[in-house]
Amino acid sequence: MKNLLLRFQSFVLKDVENENEARKTALLIRLFTLIMSAYFLIQSVVLLLACNWNVSVIGVFCLSSYMALFFGTYMNHTKIVLNFLQIISIFWIVHYVYMLGWDSGVQDFLFAILVFNFIASTSSLHVKVCYGAFLWMAWNGLFLLVNLHPSVYTMGLRLQMWMQIINIMFIFIIVTVSIYIFSKEAQQMESKLVKYNERVRKMADIDALTQLYNRRAVLEAVNKRIDVHKNDYALVDIAIADIDFFKRVNDTYGHEGGDVVLRNVAQMLQEMVAPYGEVGRWGGEEFLIAFYGINGDEACGVLEDIRRRIQKTEIEYQEQRISVTMTFGLEEYEYGHNIDETISKADQKLYSGKNAGRNRVVF
Repeated sequence: MKNLLLRFQSFVLKDVENENEARKTALLIRLFTLIMSAYFLIQSVVLLLACNWNVSVIGVFCLSSYMALFFGTYMNHTKIVLNFLQIISIFWIVHYVYMLGWDSGVQDFLFAILVFNFIASTSSLHVKVCYGAFLWMAWNGLFLLVNLHPSVYTMGLRLQMWMQIINIMFIFIIVTVSIYIFSKEAQQMESKLVKYNERVRKMADIDALTQLYNRRAVLEAVNKRIDVHKNDYALVDIAIADIDFFKRVNDTYGHEGGDVVLRNVAQMLQEMVAPYGEVGRWGGEEFLIAFYGINGDEACGVLEDIRRRIQKTEIEYQEQRISVTMTFGLEEYEYGHNIDETISKADQKLYSGKNAGRNRVVF
């Protein structure tokens, strides 16, 4: 039984083969026709029990028509099926009101068709609004009809009650299913948009090689931090780091070897800086490190730990081991000054370290 239900579910949810057809529209039509088929099946039984044979025959005809439309969605003619579905729906609503009167409640299906059309149809909003106006006029026309012309059959109170209960139940089912499908699709689209925007943001902010912030993003992050804490003067330290003799690495191992070194160094920087701040690729083999909430002496100690770890690490590349060192220039940020001044001073200290023999932290 479970396998049978799963196969039926898979059949109903089957995607359209024609790329010009809308899967959402086909799915809504299938669900609508299945719901209406169940409606006419129940309704026909109720009318037969009430000995109303003529109207129940129309119900059987409608049931057959809806099932035909259900299978029509698998023939890549969704738009045609949608048009026929609405024509048949309006036809039987008018016929039922004429035969059974206003108290049958079938005219309220026009509201369900309105909601269904707005969600299922791929027509322009202008066309949908015009169709809504048409259904409103049809509803008023039916109201005038029953006031000018008595119904063919007079229903008893019990039959009226059952007809209205069944009608309200299925109208709510149609509206609920239509809104559910619309909401689910809207949420999926929104989720895709959020993920797409996140990917775009990441592509804009993240350096592709090292997976660190790029120059623009890390500078933006530092400025944001300074702006947030401009009133409490939270500590900010800026360091510029450079891989020593990196050109020699490229010349010896090629640019692929240089890329492996950059990735490994970036990973070590990220791991060791993460508890204190953030790091970004500043350009080439240079990195900018921002420390938050610690003073210059403490930041200098962290940089010394990083320097020693990098010096001890051997980076594997094509069965070879590459050793590199780094030089760091560190400067404390003073609130009220431009961050570019702090970076420039850190850069000057970096080059002082280079001139003094490299593989050191200058503060």
